Amino acid sequence: MHVSYRPEPEMIEGIVTSLSETLNRMYPSYPKNQDLVGIGPRVDKIKRLLCLNRQGQNNLTLGIWGMAGIGKTTLAQAISNEVSNSTQFDACCFLANVSEELKKPGGIASLQDKLLSKILEEKSLHTDGWGSAFTSNRIRNKKVLLVLDDVNGLEQLETLALLGRDAFAPGSIVIMTSRDKQVLRNRVDEIYEVKALNYEESLQLFCLGAFKQNSPYNDFWDLADRFVGYARGNPLALKVLGSALYGQSKEYWESALRKLQGSPDTKILDALKISYDTLDRVEKDIFLDIACFFKGWNAEDVMKLCDSFHDGKAHCAVMNLIDRCLLNITTEGNIWMHDLLQELAQSIVHEESTEPGNRSRIWNPKDIDHVLRNNTGTHAIQGLSLDMSQSSLLQLSPNSFSRLSKLRFLNFHNSKRGRRLQISGGTSLEYLPSELRYLHWDGYPSKSLPPDFNPENLDTLALPNSDIEKLWDGDGVTKFPEVPLHITELNLSGTSIEEVPTSLSELESLEYLSLSGCPLRKFPENLPRSIKSLYLDKTNIEVVPSSIGYLSELSKLHMNGCERLKTIPASLCRLKHLEYLDFSNCSRLDGFPEILEPMETLWKLDLSGTALKGLPSSLSFLVGLEELRLNDCRNLTSLPNSLCSLTSLRLLYVQNCPNLVSVPDIKSLWRLKADETALLQLPSSTGHLEELSLSRCKDLKLGLFSGLTSVSNLCLRDSNISEIPEHLGELTNLSRLDLSKNEFTRIPTTIRRLPNLVELLVISCKRLRSMPVLPPCLKKLDAHNCTSLESVSQQPHCKPDDGPCSYQFSNCFNLDQDAYNKVVAHAQLIIQRVATTLVEAYQHCKMINGAASVFCLPGSDILGWFNHKGIGSSITVKLPSGWSKSTFSGFALCIVVDFKDYEDHCQSRKGFEQCPTVGSLHPTIHCRVGFKTKHGDCHNFSCKWQVGNDDEPRQIRRDHVLFLYHNDIYRSVVHMVDKDNCNEVSFDFFEENLRCKVKKCGVRLLYAKSSENFSSLGVRSRL
Repeated sequence: MHVSYRPEPEMIEGIVTSLSETLNRMYPSYPKNQDLVGIGPRVDKIKRLLCLNRQGQNNLTLGIWGMAGIGKTTLAQAISNEVSNSTQFDACCFLANVSEELKKPGGIASLQDKLLSKILEEKSLHTDGWGSAFTSNRIRNKKVLLVLDDVNGLEQLETLALLGRDAFAPGSIVIMTSRDKQVLRNRVDEIYEVKALNYEESLQLFCLGAFKQNSPYNDFWDLADRFVGYARGNPLALKVLGSALYGQSKEYWESALRKLQGSPDTKILDALKISYDTLDRVEKDIFLDIACFFKGWNAEDVMKLCDSFHDGKAHCAVMNLIDRCLLNITTEGNIWMHDLLQELAQSIVHEESTEPGNRSRIWNPKDIDHVLRNNTGTHAIQGLSLDMSQSSLLQLSPNSFSRLSKLRFLNFHNSKRGRRLQISGGTSLEYLPSELRYLHWDGYPSKSLPPDFNPENLDTLALPNSDIEKLWDGDGVTKFPEVPLHITELNLSGTSIEEVPTSLSELESLEYLSLSGCPLRKFPENLPRSIKSLYLDKTNIEVVPSSIGYLSELSKLHMNGCERLKTIPASLCRLKHLEYLDFSNCSRLDGFPEILEPMETLWKLDLSGTALKGLPSSLSFLVGLEELRLNDCRNLTSLPNSLCSLTSLRLLYVQNCPNLVSVPDIKSLWRLKADETALLQLPSSTGHLEELSLSRCKDLKLGLFSGLTSVSNLCLRDSNISEIPEHLGELTNLSRLDLSKNEFTRIPTTIRRLPNLVELLVISCKRLRSMPVLPPCLKKLDAHNCTSLESVSQQPHCKPDDGPCSYQFSNCFNLDQDAYNKVVAHAQLIIQRVATTLVEAYQHCKMINGAASVFCLPGSDILGWFNHKGIGSSITVKLPSGWSKSTFSGFALCIVVDFKDYEDHCQSRKGFEQCPTVGSLHPTIHCRVGFKTKHGDCHNFSCKWQVGNDDEPRQIRRDHVLFLYHNDIYRSVVHMVDKDNCNEVSFDFFEENLRCKVKKCGVRLLYAKSSENFSSLGVRSRL
């Protein structure tokens, strides 16, 4: 792969100046680009890079490279903010801190879920199907802007399955930030080097922290100048130094400067250490704990845990660390610090001793292996965190922790299932220190905790998927020790516990309890009223007792997959703090209790996969409900009209409820998914509805569309629709319309009045006979397998700023000659317009939507418009002198494809839905392009086109003609240094699965500002 390395002589970074200090400290977010110091020119530079050569690929990958603290993330976020505000992408996703997230237990699934949720625009997804052909093809049809922040290894990209160039639709952009240039060199098309700030920018950034203004106080100019010189343009160092010096005297400044000047060759860490040295003992302790163990954790959880370490002093200390720019809290509520600050903290711990066993904190797997294998641990160790999947340690001795008397934090987690530590000799662990506040051990290997373990200081006890049978001596799990326990979190999920003791009520501080996956037969009785989150998924519980109404603090109850559960008590609905109820896949649950008073806090209710026949009208008391899930409730026949009174309800999912005949007119809804239901008609009044999906609703009768004026995405696929109302033209916000697999014979002419319609799918509408004039904004038309289609109206010219288009008429063998001529003329005109627009956009450094234009219809001849023709799958064209002049806009291509082998393969499958099994669900045409110079040098690249865009496999029969244009070919030519010396170009076509044969091909050189009249072009018969 060719990578162009473009160092930036200017410098980069910025700081927020317009947001209030309090909001910026507590909930920092990336401000508008104009609020960042000097960000404008840097953003413009990146935007120019995004317009550059894609080296023949269908997407662009940009690497942002530089040292820690130099501003890579800030720049990536600024670019993301600016580009994502446009409409050129189907989805935009910023994955922050990829390296750190992947190290966490469940980090892979979490990132995959976040990525899929953003791309597929679904609030919550399970990633069981990640990497499956179905999921891959869904995201392959999405043009995305994806930012991967802090990528430090190719294996991280492999983990996310993002190495493939065709992971997303053509025109997608992936931006990665990394400190490792080699990682980027192996993956990206362009590398942008982020360099230090110049003097003026450095001074301004420093002064914003030190003086809360853009310049120094009059008598601080010299000192400010010297600090700025010391920081050498590192933005993070400038911000940390400025914050540490704010409000201090000149004497303090001079002393701090002398401290720095005492070691003139020191690096940035020394500058950052100035802030650390000003902290008190508790602040230093918390700073080191967060850097070594808690970075990326939920801020509230960290605050509680640090409070247990420091007698309730954590909140004040954390706020001070935020004030000094040593910590921040992300918009997701997680605690965070910059990599450079984390390196500072970890270096401080390393300096405590050359022997890991004499250090206060250990997190490196090799150090932990050394300490536990050789028994070198001492009372100095306060915290230990090990990802067991990264460790070579297989066994512990029963006394491994006997010398770690001051250990307060022990975290043995497992990012990969199946890896467990065992106790040597098949014995049990004999000692755990009583100082422990946090004990998390995935797959704890003993049947009980050590008999002499005193848990009086324990705040969190998590032993998921372990062999635990009893916690302490006595009656096993049926008896908790008679000590003042302060446990707030207890996680025994995936253990063999069958019954929870009544003494659980003694844990008066318990807020989180997880017994998911345990063979519990009875709902835990006498739970402490302090419980806030209760997880009982996939247990054998049959009844939820009415006593649950006494859990006055309960906010989350998860009972997914409790297949024996039959009833829910009415007392559950009296809980004032309840936010989230999940009874999904409780297949025997056939009722929901009456609600007798308003529930203001419940925002999500999931009853999917239950045996419900109906819901009580008292659901109107769920005044805060935002999301209601009733998928796969096969007995559900109706929904109460009282749902109409829920002004907060935004999302309603009732897919695969085959007996549901109607949905109330809920005006607050944004999204309604009612696929595979028995709905008889559309909702008549849904004022805010943006997405409506009613596929496979066989009894649906279309009425007036007047109530759906806000809908932008409407799916009526396979719903037995025989006539489309003329009122279709009233859906003025519609951008995507799927009418596939229906029985109508015509589309109303009012469709041309839809000013925002970009995509129209009428796949396998086998009775459709004519295609009306369509809106000029339409870019994707898929009429595959419309076997009765005969006539096509003359289509209006697309807007000149529109990007590539896709028109599919595959298997439309009844098209008359006039219709064929119109489609061909439209294809030629669109290709010429797209090519001309591309040249103009490139000259003005603007982005163009998409990359590949493809028009497909039955035929067996190359048209005369293509003045270079060849037999077979390849063609070589001699380039005329001066071919690459400034108006050159690429190549129009034409191929004839025999789909017989593709058809035979599909028919040979047991189920058509399984075809094809390799690569895309649709035929994908690849082209290798090779330029040769008069000196014998070669330039090679490739591109591709997909025939079809929907989520179902596509069977195409007989010969078809494809008209093709690809932006990447033009971009590749423009960036060939010696293109003027090229005198020959070759094109080699093949189908991705090698099941289709390219029989003929044609080429035409295109030039902008062409005056050709396409409507007068002759076309030959294609059949």
